[in-house]
Amino acid sequence: SQVIERDGVVVHLVSDPRHLHVHVRTDQPRVRLSLSHADSIVEPRRTAVLEAADDGSMSADIEGQALLATTAHRAGETWSAEWSIPYGVVQQQKPWLNGVDHGRYRLSINDGPVEHLYLLSTPERFIQRLEDAVLGTIDFYYDYWREHGEIPSGLHLVSHGPTTGWELSDMGNAAHLIRTIALWQMYRDGTSEWESVRRSMPDQPKAVPSLPDATLNAQQEIIGLMKDRDRVEMPEGYDAHETHRRE
Repeated sequence: SQVIERDGVVVHLVSDPRHLHVHVRTDQPRVRLSLSHADSIVEPRRTAVLEAADDGSMSADIEGQALLATTAHRAGETWSAEWSIPYGVVQQQKPWLNGVDHGRYRLSINDGPVEHLYLLSTPERFIQRLEDAVLGTIDFYYDYWREHGEIPSGLHLVSHGPTTGWELSDMGNAAHLIRTIALWQMYRDGTSEWESVRRSMPDQPKAVPSLPDATLNAQQEIIGLMKDRDRVEMPEGYDAHETHRRE
């Protein structure tokens, strides 16, 4: 993040998909950071509190419960402390924050004025995450197919054994996977789906082929029957065109 500085305390925050990393540098005897969602739908707002001191003591908790965290401390006249805290998506963690792109958060240093933070990945990191997600998906289903001989229709099948009945791969999941692999190949080759379609199109429009002789003969027979019908004497007031429209 950008440097956040207040009353001699310098704070950096860096997020990865599973952790929030908080680094503090100061010459003050103690530091207290309060961190929460800016737009919380739960009241009272759940606030994580990170505390550190120049004697090396450090803590991270939320609502009086200790958060799962890795800490580091470097002593000195200007000392530093660092927390690496798994987000709430990690199963062993207490419910607290989740790092979400475009998410807004509140930070207070030593109970001072609130700073509002906006979490946003760099374009390079965002592209890397998409690449990892696509390749991870392809690798996962390839390993599953190699072991079980089919493509499952749901992730729950990993823990519930082989697929049965309507859950077989011919229900469409394989088609989506094939498309994903094809799009990845295009991405790797620096092309696009539209360019692939254009390469398969002819330079000039193809003429519409004539109908088969059997179809043309059948059409002539139908036309002849309709003409014979129009020559049949009809009751007075009969409108053949109106009858055709109704039919």
